[in-house]
Amino acid sequence: SDASIIIEDFDAIFEGNGHTLSNLRIIGTNAFLFRELSKTAHINGIGIVNAEMHSKDFASSLAGRNDGGTVTNSYSTGQVHGSDSIGGLVGVNLNKGTIANSYNTASVSGDSSVGGLIGFNAATINNSYNAGPVSGDSNVGGLVGWENGIAIINSYNSGSISSTSSAGGLVGQDGRFNNKIENSYSNVQTYALVGTINSQTPISIINSTTVTDAELQSPTGPTGIYSAWSDADWYFGTSSEYPILRYTTGTNANYLACGMSQQPACGNTLGGQGIRLFAISAATDVRITEIAEGETVALDATRTGDVTYEWKQTDGPNVSLSTTNSAVLRFLVPSNVVVGGATATEVLIFHLMVNGNSATTVSIVVHDDSDDGRIAEPTITKLAARKITVLADLASDPDGVGAIKAYQWQICSSTCSQWQSASGASTNNSYQIPVSEAVANNRFRVQLTYRDGQNYQKTLSSTSVIYVKPIITDIGPIATTEGEVVKIDAAVSDANFDDLNYVWRATTGDKPASILAASSAASTTLVFTVPKNWANTTQATLSLLLSVGDGATTSTKPVLVNIARTDNGGLATTPTIIETDGKLTIAIPISTLLASDPDGAGMAENYQWQLCLANADCSKEAEWQDISGATSDAYQISKDKAVANNQFRVQFTYHDGQSYRQTAISEVLRYQQKAMFMRLKLFLEGALQ
Repeated sequence: SDASIIIEDFDAIFEGNGHTLSNLRIIGTNAFLFRELSKTAHINGIGIVNAEMHSKDFASSLAGRNDGGTVTNSYSTGQVHGSDSIGGLVGVNLNKGTIANSYNTASVSGDSSVGGLIGFNAATINNSYNAGPVSGDSNVGGLVGWENGIAIINSYNSGSISSTSSAGGLVGQDGRFNNKIENSYSNVQTYALVGTINSQTPISIINSTTVTDAELQSPTGPTGIYSAWSDADWYFGTSSEYPILRYTTGTNANYLACGMSQQPACGNTLGGQGIRLFAISAATDVRITEIAEGETVALDATRTGDVTYEWKQTDGPNVSLSTTNSAVLRFLVPSNVVVGGATATEVLIFHLMVNGNSATTVSIVVHDDSDDGRIAEPTITKLAARKITVLADLASDPDGVGAIKAYQWQICSSTCSQWQSASGASTNNSYQIPVSEAVANNRFRVQLTYRDGQNYQKTLSSTSVIYVKPIITDIGPIATTEGEVVKIDAAVSDANFDDLNYVWRATTGDKPASILAASSAASTTLVFTVPKNWANTTQATLSLLLSVGDGATTSTKPVLVNIARTDNGGLATTPTIIETDGKLTIAIPISTLLASDPDGAGMAENYQWQLCLANADCSKEAEWQDISGATSDAYQISKDKAVANNQFRVQFTYHDGQSYRQTAISEVLRYQQKAMFMRLKLFLEGALQ
């Protein structure tokens, strides 16, 4: 059915008389048999077998909300899935409601407040247990997801737990009231008994702890950790079995006493659990037709006297046998031994030899009348280009490998109040997240529908993944000087995908436009050389911005580079001088010459022409003398200095583009090629005068 509920608010007595309701399937807004139980409601002796319940909140097999009523001698198997307050038997238990002598083996999954028996408990749980797998995002407990109640007494959990936070073997989250756990246990070693404990009103834990699997199975009566338990409520079995529940009414006046009218006999174990014991007489052939998968069977062929026994399995899928040379043959029927669905059967045949002679053939017809679980929770993997894919291990279903029927990808916003179908979601195992959905903290998951190896159809949700923007680690201020090579290694992490793009930009500074022109600016590493004439002041700053994008969202991080000014030397070219008609000038225009300074072109401040006489050793600086009055950028050689082999040069000072004061000296010009011509010229000039 796709109906939301089966029975509305209930305030009467529902007597199941130990019967079961099988194959109940509800997928809708709410999924449970009873919507709400009032304070006068009483549910007794009903088994919900092979249920498939899927909804948003309060999903459960029996009741969505127990508002003060009583549930006893009841159980659930199958699977339950929802969002908040999800329990195998009851979603929410409130207002002094009581759950007693009841159990769950259904697989239970959800988002928050997920418990094997009860999702959210604010009342009493007594003599109850969970043996089904429980999974969720937060507040996940083997018996109760969120405990805000009165007490959990004489109860245990042996079901597996899977959660990301606030998970406990018995209780996931302890609420704000004075809760109590007494004489109760869990064998889940990976989690504490209570996941998160309220520090203001911590839960009272009395004679309760996490135990080993052997400890949970070891007693054969109300001893040891079970000394406070009653064998009127519990059957302890052998030293290798978990305690299971008996049918009991105790002193509850609302029910007929056990064994009366149509009630089960006092002390009978509740259905779906424990060992099925059959007495095998001396008859040649025995046919047993009432066995279901997953049950433990004991064939008791005890004879009087000194007798030898030998059991053998002669046909059917192999099962693991206990001791085969004793009167009692005990074995577990595998949970996936029958293939073909609810109407299929499989036959196991065993032969007994007594004192070496053929005695009895036992044929056991196994019915596939229960869903024995589901696959492990599918996981999502993130690939490149915002693509996510889900992996489902079909072989992990205890009923065998089946086939996937459908995928439905879902999205939930950062607050995640309600999951919705993702836009344009593909119907296969991968989903390309569009840019419109690539929003920080959006969650994604997939609902997967499959049929197992025994043709049971199940729908369950994968783990959820959170979409986050790329994260860039802060990069502290970087100090360097002009002319240095700068290398910046940015640390970028991305919880989503691996096809990131990187862009470095210079946003502010003295010359931001050209600083990254020749850099490697398309990766996490940026390498560039600071120009030698970068800073105009003692220290300049350069602001860089790294942008990292995944194709939909972009993260940015600023980086500050402090660049110290430094004197990078004088002119790259030594000035040369030329002589034209006795006039000396600098060969290269002064503006061009000054531009060769690595700190940039500046301005000449003064000039001084100098002379070294022809007969002097001009390699000695002392032989050079300033020419009086020759302080411009050109010099006309006077008559008295126009002597062959006299040497001339010019010395000038300037400040470069960064205001460093520099002195430059030109190359030497030896005056000799035109000396005779010059003397003739001077003679003629004198004669004319």
